[in-house]
Amino acid sequence: MRTVLSTLADPLRSLRLLFSGCEMAVFSGAPRSFPTNDTLSAVSCSGRGLDSWGLEPIRISAMRALFGVIWITSFLLVAGSSAAVEPDDTVAGLVESAPEPAAAEPAATDGSTVVDDAEQGEDAGSLAREFAVEEIVVSARRREELEQQVPVAMTVLGEKQLQSAFTRDISDITGYAPNVIINPVRVGPSGTAISIRGISFQDIEKSFDPGVGVLIDDVFLGVSAGSLVSNFDVGSIEVLRGPQGTLFGKNTIGGAIRVTRTRPTGEWGLKSSVTGGSYGRNDYRVLINAPVIEDKLAAKAWFYSENDDGSMYNETKKRWVGGQNYWTAGLTLEATPTDNLTILGTYEHIRDDTPTLPLINLSQFPGESIYLPGGDLQCREYGECSVDNLDRVTTQNFSDRSHMDLDAVTVQADLLLEDIGTLTSITGWRGHTESVNADMDASAIDYFSVLREQTYDQVSEEVRLATEEFAGFQFVAGLYLWWAQFTLDQTSYFLTSRLDPGLPIDTDLVLKTGQETFSIAPFFQADYAITDWLSATAGLRFTWEQKRLTRFDQSVHIGEAVIPIVGDAGQTAHWNAPTPMAGLDAQITDEAMTYFLYSRGFKSGGYNVRAGSIESLGPYDPEYVDSMEVGLKSDWFDDRLRANASLFWNIYDDKQEEILSYYPESPVGQQTFVENVAKARTRGFELELIAVLLPDLTVRQSFGYLDASYIDGEFTYIVDGGEFKEPFASQQMRRAPKFQYSIFVDYIRELGPGLVNLHLDWRWIDQYQTSFPNIAIGEVPANSKLNLLVGYTLPMPGAEDWTLRVEAFGRNINNPSVLGQTVAAAGLFTFGALPPPRTWGVEMQVAWN
Repeated sequence: MRTVLSTLADPLRSLRLLFSGCEMAVFSGAPRSFPTNDTLSAVSCSGRGLDSWGLEPIRISAMRALFGVIWITSFLLVAGSSAAVEPDDTVAGLVESAPEPAAAEPAATDGSTVVDDAEQGEDAGSLAREFAVEEIVVSARRREELEQQVPVAMTVLGEKQLQSAFTRDISDITGYAPNVIINPVRVGPSGTAISIRGISFQDIEKSFDPGVGVLIDDVFLGVSAGSLVSNFDVGSIEVLRGPQGTLFGKNTIGGAIRVTRTRPTGEWGLKSSVTGGSYGRNDYRVLINAPVIEDKLAAKAWFYSENDDGSMYNETKKRWVGGQNYWTAGLTLEATPTDNLTILGTYEHIRDDTPTLPLINLSQFPGESIYLPGGDLQCREYGECSVDNLDRVTTQNFSDRSHMDLDAVTVQADLLLEDIGTLTSITGWRGHTESVNADMDASAIDYFSVLREQTYDQVSEEVRLATEEFAGFQFVAGLYLWWAQFTLDQTSYFLTSRLDPGLPIDTDLVLKTGQETFSIAPFFQADYAITDWLSATAGLRFTWEQKRLTRFDQSVHIGEAVIPIVGDAGQTAHWNAPTPMAGLDAQITDEAMTYFLYSRGFKSGGYNVRAGSIESLGPYDPEYVDSMEVGLKSDWFDDRLRANASLFWNIYDDKQEEILSYYPESPVGQQTFVENVAKARTRGFELELIAVLLPDLTVRQSFGYLDASYIDGEFTYIVDGGEFKEPFASQQMRRAPKFQYSIFVDYIRELGPGLVNLHLDWRWIDQYQTSFPNIAIGEVPANSKLNLLVGYTLPMPGAEDWTLRVEAFGRNINNPSVLGQTVAAAGLFTFGALPPPRTWGVEMQVAWN
């Protein structure tokens, strides 16, 4: 064991040395310099890391060598291990309740279950079952299939992995899947900025559609609010990379994240946990399963709350701010009236009173603004300028209130048609109200704040038939209906009189708007086994969509004067979009499959409800992605090593860009433009490895390489009243780091009356940009995160079927201090936000099965 851990430690130390150049400057607390940036060109991490020394080839070669060293060592260990200690009878009963090793695919429920190959062989004992990578059953193609037999680049995480004290929400799975970034965006309630293979979306406005689809129990979430899904009571998460337009429809051009809850067990059961930690963290979870009518009706109920005091100190208010205040409760019923019919219904309520993320004032000094040579107005005229460090201190002068009440209902009915297949209906409704009051200037003065009141409703219905195989042919066909509407009442306060008594006139921008969307989409995808080792797949979805601007009333209030800007509330736009796919997959051995896949993705057009003029209202057109991918899925050394790889090439056409630009004709000096002006290309390589080195030691690695760049188009910006054009090729795409690498190590074995589990993971990500147009302070330098967990699971004395689990954990142990997001408000002010710092905690869970 000592030899194994030493072998794993050496590559970690090497990787840490390779990439510490950029991180050491951050860790040392040295002031961060903001270089002059009079143009809109991307700015690299100057003076940090290997890139600045011209040693990029060495870094790439070293990473290749490290992969070779780690996995040659793994092969030798696997090949040389021929025996292991069987757990005794007392400990054997704890295996099911112990935390699942994070590196191995864990057992899950509801569409994601484990198939144990050892059960199929009479001579394979319990050791053989433990000493192999587990196989997962997934539903990525709308039918149950083995994960390794699905010709799609995907990463699957199971229930016990997701119930770890590490994982509060889906943003914590960043690093498990290559070329995937999930960042919380707390400008609105439970929002996210998700990027898959360089295709990203981060705007909170409900008129802008996401580029990566998030689905809960196969119900698509149409907006960013509520997409930061809690991992509590989640049976599995499937991260599908690449366009998923045929089976999952519009707004999945980057990929899809399928979140599937657990189903009622039909037996009495209880799981309850309490978590405490730094910054006042206190989380509470309760899950109850119960039989209602034996073999006919089962129930599941849950309650979960997340709370903490926040990790930012408000120097103006002299207290910690930004803490989480979130809870959810729900009920699921599963009815089986006949052997062929199953009906699953879920109701959930979410209350999120988490304030918007505390902001850091990054307003730029004279000569550094990309729009005004004199710097941002807030800094130039009033002295509220950025500080030269990233201390966890904000000076906002009032609390950022945020509130959301969300209700959701999902009903799924599955009818098994004998010798035909399964007919499925999924009906979903989600509705929520939001209220946000945000201090956007991030300073101690009342310069700019926003009050937003919103309502949102969506209804979706999908009916599909998944057939059984007949003469080598099987298909999935269905019809999808979608309706959604939202209303927004927003007031933006520009309180210039608070800054200077010589400017007594305040400017308020009042916006009342709304939009309604309807779409219908038939789809079909078929698979045909050409031979016993070669199969072909083809599919097509045709989406017809209509968007109607139900209201657009905007007015500017300057003192007592009111200047109306009224749009045509009767505007309607519609689009037609075919999204085909085609592929071949070949089972080259019993344990290896390779595939080629072409697919097209479609992202909706719409109206820019944040427009500051009629001209910028829209509509703008859809955007499209054409993707080609070659992949390999393989298991080696008696299923002790899993190696999945993919090469991809995406062409992005008519790309929508939201550009927050200085606009002197607007009463507030800036506005958002949305235009279909860009063409982009993303290409790269992904590798996922899982190795069961010993029955109690599992290592998982993830590597992603991404080359994302604009290849055509130009955008307009204004400096000192002059209009200039800049090629998109001068810009970095947002959230598109060139390299990502993660390693997860899990060790679990018997100790005393129970099981001890150790988990260590290290997640490294290259430099990337968060702002468009690019600005120097919008760059996130290369950084890494180190996490550690130690847990112990044992039976409770005198209580049959009860187990107790205790975990102690540390997150972000190396405490990287980098910006998570940055917004430059076009010559007025610039602000940013920091992700959570180093935290620690302890969780105790009691379970009864």
